[in-house]
Amino acid sequence: KSYRIVEKAAPKGYATADPVDFMLDNVSGVQLTNVANQPTIFEFSKIDKKTGKLLAGAHLRILDPKTGEVIADWVSEEKAHRVIGLSVGKAYQWAEVNAPEGYQIASPITFIVKDTGEIQKCIMEDEPIPPLTVAPPTGDRPLFPQYFCMLFAVVFLMIEKKKMKRKKIMHS
Repeated sequence: KSYRIVEKAAPKGYATADPVDFMLDNVSGVQLTNVANQPTIFEFSKIDKKTGKLLAGAHLRILDPKTGEVIADWVSEEKAHRVIGLSVGKAYQWAEVNAPEGYQIASPITFIVKDTGEIQKCIMEDEPIPPLTVAPPTGDRPLFPQYFCMLFAVVFLMIEKKKMKRKKIMHS
């Protein structure tokens, strides 16, 4: 006779196993049938938005959005980071605590773990910090320093001219 084992609920951090069909022979004794669960596997990639290359040096976390509990915490490398055993059907938040030097901090990503033993992927893109640009002079500078210098020069010349007249009067 043919039978089927169907898992109703998987252990926490595991995907539900596929149903297993088996037959019972007319053999006395114990007959074994294996039902294997696969852990959930998530692969997180931190990349440069412009080049698509993996980025090292970002401080990242997986959080429970309801409680704020830190589930996983790591610094990115130039390879994807795997987190194994997240709960199926549960929402998590992937957040960047610190961006690599020269990059802006990305917005958090909320994701839900699917009921599969296959690798699930999540990608976070960082944008480079735009370079500071200095605006070229437009000629709209205040003229106060120039006027002050001209005024000082005129006053100086007037004082010198008066001194010279006094000297001429005194020597005559």
